Amino acid sequence: MITMYHGCLAMKTWFEVILHGSVEVQLKAVAEAAMNKIKELESHFSPYFPDSELNIVNKRAAVEPVIVSEEFLNVLEFCGKAWNVTKGAFDASIGGLVQAWIESRLSKCASDPEVLRAWVDSVGWGKVKIDRSKRTVHFESEKLQIDLSAIRKGYTLDQLVPIIRSAGIKSALLHGGGRTIWCFGKSPAGTPWRVGVRFPMAKAPGEGNLTAQVLVYLPPRHMEDVDNPNWVRAQKLLAVMEVSDAALSVSLTGLEDESATNGSCGKIVSPRTGRPVDGLRLCVVTADSAAMADAVSTGLMVMEPEEAQEVINTLPIREAYILKNKQGEWGSMPVLERLVPNQ
Repeated sequence: MITMYHGCLAMKTWFEVILHGSVEVQLKAVAEAAMNKIKELESHFSPYFPDSELNIVNKRAAVEPVIVSEEFLNVLEFCGKAWNVTKGAFDASIGGLVQAWIESRLSKCASDPEVLRAWVDSVGWGKVKIDRSKRTVHFESEKLQIDLSAIRKGYTLDQLVPIIRSAGIKSALLHGGGRTIWCFGKSPAGTPWRVGVRFPMAKAPGEGNLTAQVLVYLPPRHMEDVDNPNWVRAQKLLAVMEVSDAALSVSLTGLEDESATNGSCGKIVSPRTGRPVDGLRLCVVTADSAAMADAVSTGLMVMEPEEAQEVINTLPIREAYILKNKQGEWGSMPVLERLVPNQ
């Protein structure tokens, strides 16, 4: 049997597929098809290409309805679904608000509740008007901008799923930037794929800011190591999760240094308050869709723990875990705790 690794850089994210099978030519063809699909989606969703469909929509949709591709229409409809199921905690319409924080336009007046309220009132997915019959999108606010950064990795991985399945490959792992992972079937060892959740930590001296790779694929050679608490602790892992035929996503905030590398403000901005979420928070979600895992993990970051506990059984996911301290509150203590629905 052959295990093949193939990756590419797109949307300033490293995407990689790990395919396991017996026919090398087939694995190579599937890997190349996956890379081509990623590049195709980049032309739609990348904020870094001036002529991407995302940037065109953000420039024109507040002025007039914009005709979009079927692919872009699908991602917009998904954003609406995610907004609904998270009760507005995930909202892809706050791109203008996020950009204002990036440009420090709001930092000096963040203490003014009227300014923030005006921003919050000017955005919101309810102001995104989609006409499927005409395949158009229109914004009801000039401050509204679509921001796909929270879900574009997961959505991209979801679009690779049909390529993998149609080829009959039974064992594969796909990941985007060490934050979102899709696991097919069993690992090459015949066991569920094992993914380590790494505590956001400082890199070694001279390596720059905090690490962005939180989800770490643990190859079969570590099969016995993961059962050793000392090894897990030495690897700075909060947990080792076994995943088969599901997606896994992590959202976190508190890494201000990230702004220099990924174009974000280094934080998750709440669509409810208009403010970045404070402190170090981390949420891990497993689901049947990588995009939904992305959206829900982001939404849970915005919620207070009590609300997250209340809505967890209404969300289209498998499991959710949050970083808590020993007192059971949000904090930086390395304890990853499962959210269990209230009975």
